Amino acid sequence: MVLPRMPTDPPVTHDTPPPLQKLVVCSPTLVAAVVGKRPSQLLLCRPGSASWSCRHDRLQALEIQDMVSYQGKLHALVNSGDLLSISISEDDDGSHAGGEPTVSSVDCLVRISPGRRTEPPLYLVESDGALLMVRKENHSTREGSYSDDEQSNVILYPDDDDSYVPLYSAEQIELQTKFEVFAADMAGSRWRKVRSVGGDRVLFVGRW
Repeated sequence: MVLPRMPTDPPVTHDTPPPLQKLVVCSPTLVAAVVGKRPSQLLLCRPGSASWSCRHDRLQALEIQDMVSYQGKLHALVNSGDLLSISISEDDDGSHAGGEPTVSSVDCLVRISPGRRTEPPLYLVESDGALLMVRKENHSTREGSYSDDEQSNVILYPDDDDSYVPLYSAEQIELQTKFEVFAADMAGSRWRKVRSVGGDRVLFVGRW
């Protein structure tokens, strides 16, 4: 499968490609990709075409966390935890021969209330015919305690939110990772927490 070079938006003067976050082969005639973050950008193309289609105004301001092809449509999970169904226009025979693939509609299947917004990283997985949201949580705990002299030597560094957090050594930090899984309840427009994905099933999620 031959795909065109991905565009940069905004344009850059050097030869650095945009960061590719996710690539989904929806069908033999349609490929979707997410590039960049904050906001992310949805790209569409036909294998063998000369360029990607990347102007979808309804999706430009969103930060797409993950996406999958499900029941003939593209489904995207955004950073708030909302689940979107994205319809792509194509010819009746699926050949896209009439032009570039474009987004024809965007529907919100699961909407999270503002008071219950979730935090990334989030993953979207299809399992046994259901759409699952996997939420990863990292909890770090520092072993032991500092004396007054040691506390004065703790180094502070800015994080992504321009606040300051203490920098500890690897020996002093115990990182605990927890995953929670939720199933999409389309009728109720909500995520339903599941306790098990099945005794014979394992979910694989990307680094993202």
